[in-house]
Amino acid sequence: MKTLISILLIFFFHSAHSHVRQDWLSVYKITQEHPVYRSGEPIQRPGGTYQLLMVLHFIDGEGSTQRDCIWYRLPQDENLGVLKVIRNQKECRDWLESPVWEISDIRSLTFKRESQKLIFEYTTKEAQLKVEKFELLNLPDSQTFQAFQSSHQKRSIRGVFFLSPRSTAQSLSLKVAALRDQAECSFTDGSCQRCPQGVVKVWDADRPHYKCGIDHCGEKGELACLRGFEWKREREKPTCRLNPWHLYCQQGLRLECEGELGFCR
Repeated sequence: MKTLISILLIFFFHSAHSHVRQDWLSVYKITQEHPVYRSGEPIQRPGGTYQLLMVLHFIDGEGSTQRDCIWYRLPQDENLGVLKVIRNQKECRDWLESPVWEISDIRSLTFKRESQKLIFEYTTKEAQLKVEKFELLNLPDSQTFQAFQSSHQKRSIRGVFFLSPRSTAQSLSLKVAALRDQAECSFTDGSCQRCPQGVVKVWDADRPHYKCGIDHCGEKGELACLRGFEWKREREKPTCRLNPWHLYCQQGLRLECEGELGFCR
């Protein structure tokens, strides 16, 4: 009986591990990254507590958005660590729910973010070093940014959105097609990832929306570029009439306001 249970547990672990690995191929963004833990550094404290490392957002076989909360219970004394993945938590607050994948008996853990990879390196109870690597093909690849370059044009293969091999091609054939220029898109549902030439942010009323196309902001005759919320340290609507210092043009061009919009002349 013990042998049978052991075989079933091993089968379940490898099956769940395989499903998670395939699903994460369609991860398009990572949120709620731990504010203290850094990529490549061992996670050492506070011992005995559950910590949320990050949340992965991906697309399932039906084209719906899903999220995996990655929890880690740090080891303390004789209680070894546990890494678990819990799916579809609204707030990622309950680490006691049933996981879709779990690794137990961890003495130490380090995670790494390397371009389009997520890597977990951990030491087992037997002091063996093991490595789990996951491909995150839809995440933006690392690159050197240039002046006046669209911040959204940073995918390694533009116009391609990778899906889990577990997805059904028939139900997703329309969802993975590249969008045409000027088509409306959303980062929430991942559709902006299917814009072949990048994404342009357009302000309408009190909120921004996005369209497929090449971002020509800052060029002559085009809309001025927005410095961004981090530079502004506020989240008011960037209007040219009220706060033109939040907009800028290429060197040699001047900013002209036409109502609330700013153009480069």
